[in-house]
Amino acid sequence: MGVSALWSCGGGKPTAQEGDSRYRRAPLREVTEEQLKSDGMLIDAVTLEESGRTQEALEAYGRVVRQDAGCAAAWYGMSQLLAQRGWSDSALACIRRAVALNEENIWYVLALAQVQHLRGDAEGMTEAWERAVKLKPEVPEYYYELSNARIAAEDI
Repeated sequence: MGVSALWSCGGGKPTAQEGDSRYRRAPLREVTEEQLKSDGMLIDAVTLEESGRTQEALEAYGRVVRQDAGCAAAWYGMSQLLAQRGWSDSALACIRRAVALNEENIWYVLALAQVQHLRGDAEGMTEAWERAVKLKPEVPEYYYELSNARIAAEDI
């Protein structure tokens, strides 16, 4: 996936137009100067993360969310870095914010399940996997994970 597909503060769900196909371009949408600035900052944060400069990336994600608190991708990125450091409570707060901003993003929901696992919260993990199953009922692995989470939560 390219930067614009996964890492954009714009969010929003694309809508299909009648006659849409992969060969026809979607209509252009207006992008504000603030949106462009937030997206640029987000790209910088991702670049820092991918180059292994995690502390600088964490700080960059923080700048993005101060600029645009509605940037779910920045909350997600920050949560991943915090989880890697073992700061599960902070990671949970960030990923919950990302999920609240974009409830239909399966990657955010899977990250929520991962953070709940890191925290040892079986009930939270169960809720996250239930969300994943609702979003993608065609993925059998999510049912297995939900089953395991329910067993861990002693909800058989």
